[in-house]
Amino acid sequence: MSTTAVTTTLDAPSKRVRLAAEETIRASGLDWTIVRPTMIYGGPDDRNMCRLLALLRRCPVVPLPGGGHGLHQPVHVEDLAELLVRAVRSPVAVGRRYDAAGPAPLPLRELVTEAAAALGRRVTLVPVPLRPTIRLLELAERLPAPSARGSAGTSASPATRRPRRRRISAEQVARLAEDKAFSIEAAVADLGYAPRPFAEGIRQQVAGGR
Repeated sequence: MSTTAVTTTLDAPSKRVRLAAEETIRASGLDWTIVRPTMIYGGPDDRNMCRLLALLRRCPVVPLPGGGHGLHQPVHVEDLAELLVRAVRSPVAVGRRYDAAGPAPLPLRELVTEAAAALGRRVTLVPVPLRPTIRLLELAERLPAPSARGSAGTSASPATRRPRRRRISAEQVARLAEDKAFSIEAAVADLGYAPRPFAEGIRQQVAGGR
């Protein structure tokens, strides 16, 4: 399993590593199938929609880098799992590569609106300029990461201090503004792939308490 992130136009180090891994698989002499999922959601720790849902639960205002026009095509984890099983079991999948995405791409602003609707919340979407936002995050990334504090507001000891991860990086914001739309026709034709619409999947995720 690879990722559609290898198609990014950004100069991301992870892109080179992943493409090299795919080439190693193709040159291995083994029977292989490569599946590239898009943003995966639907699980308790998907790191994508879980974070968005947590934000929407506590904040009625959501900033949208670049106005939220970039296209996204999330795939539900159960649909991805079913596709992987079908690929393993199907001889036609040998030597093929499949993109695993939802049935249709959605602008980021629509994706956020659907997630808010699944929670029964109304949110205000605020467009923010993309380049200045990325620049500010790049500057922030050069600063030392803040450390967790001990109880009662005191500093934790060096032995227990843990650096906190920043919530979002400049690269992640740049990726949010990129169009991430992919054809699933090959997976549909070869493996009967039938992913659920995002509105349905995000409602199921919320209903499951995730």
